Amino acid sequence: MLYTNVEEMFLAICVKDDSAWYLSQPRLDWFTQPHTRAVYNAMVVCLEKHGRFSEMGIKHYMARPDLYDQTMRGIDWDFLGVRWGEYRDALFQDWQRRELKKVAEKLTSEIGDRSRTPLEIYDEIITGASAALNETVKDASELYREVLHRLIPILEARINADDLLGLATGIRGLDAMTGGLQKRRLYYIGSRPSQGKSAIAGQIAAYVASNGNPVGFYSVESAAEEIALRMWSRGAGVDNRRLQSGIVNPSELAAINHYAEKTLDIPLSINDRPNATIDEISRQAYIWKRKHGMKLLVVDYVQLIRAHGTKSKQEQVEAVSPALKDLSRDLDIPVLALAQLRRDVDDRRPHLGDFQHSSALEQDADVAILLAWNAQYGPAIPVDAIVAKNRDGEKGVIPLIFRPHLLKFTEGDDIDANYDMEAQGA
Repeated sequence: MLYTNVEEMFLAICVKDDSAWYLSQPRLDWFTQPHTRAVYNAMVVCLEKHGRFSEMGIKHYMARPDLYDQTMRGIDWDFLGVRWGEYRDALFQDWQRRELKKVAEKLTSEIGDRSRTPLEIYDEIITGASAALNETVKDASELYREVLHRLIPILEARINADDLLGLATGIRGLDAMTGGLQKRRLYYIGSRPSQGKSAIAGQIAAYVASNGNPVGFYSVESAAEEIALRMWSRGAGVDNRRLQSGIVNPSELAAINHYAEKTLDIPLSINDRPNATIDEISRQAYIWKRKHGMKLLVVDYVQLIRAHGTKSKQEQVEAVSPALKDLSRDLDIPVLALAQLRRDVDDRRPHLGDFQHSSALEQDADVAILLAWNAQYGPAIPVDAIVAKNRDGEKGVIPLIFRPHLLKFTEGDDIDANYDMEAQGA
């Protein structure tokens, strides 16, 4: 049974966990009581000013702070968040009932109007009822003419633009071949374990965020601290093993501090919850989009993500992959996801059908990139980034150099020269 005053309970839930607010996007007309409407208005201002909710902040923006106490009085704070979706649905359905009641009253008052035909009255009533039901019967299709009118200015802008179509990854060869990370597209990077897929994803995420584009990084495999240490290693040029052990000299420590200070405010958000489900990742992605305006979602990695109702690993992957594709379209952003390749790739060059556990990944991907090592050891390992699938674009191979001590990918044909320049601090 729900708490008697749904409006009070829902606002209390949002104060405790603002994700309920971002996911629900409540409106003032959902609330009917003067004290809950006052609290709602103050919460809107508090969020705009401070980016989060707090009791002190909300009361500060209320003409009568005692209305906040009236709203929260009797709330069982230990119970909040357990069934927040039920309170959101109850609140929204109460609003729908009020709107439908208005429609019914309008029908009763106008049914005898002989200046209008019954069909005209019916059309107006159906329109009002549809709006009350959140436009669930609205025609979402478009005529070809409408699509054409919308597409022409987009195409003209692409033709006249000097920049990439999408977000730059910082890897010039990859950007040249793919046009950057483009909206509504799903990108897969595949490799065998410990062959750099997390490193290249972290490198791309840091580069995109450093250019002012908010990035959400959901890592099911690595902790947030590990991701930050890898960033420091790449950015400060300090051996990752020395960072992990804490054995760094004064000059390295100075370089780390300088890089950390320089990147302190980049818009990179990290969630490192293990054993995450695709529903949890989707929920977090919607929050990042609404809260920060996320421009890129990175997911590490697909085969570790759980999906409710699946039994085998194959079923799990086949549920997760299309859900990631849907996320890219719903949020209007690129999604960059990592995936493991099959074991037998260790003895040969990988190809598009080598994603582990399921062929769904190759089918769902707009762009699939496979990392193939051309050596197993050394300070600078040649790696081919094979663009095995590129929807509406060219495929090919991008030669990279992997620096294991920095967990960093660079470009260039002369491996030894590049490594010597880096070693000398050039």
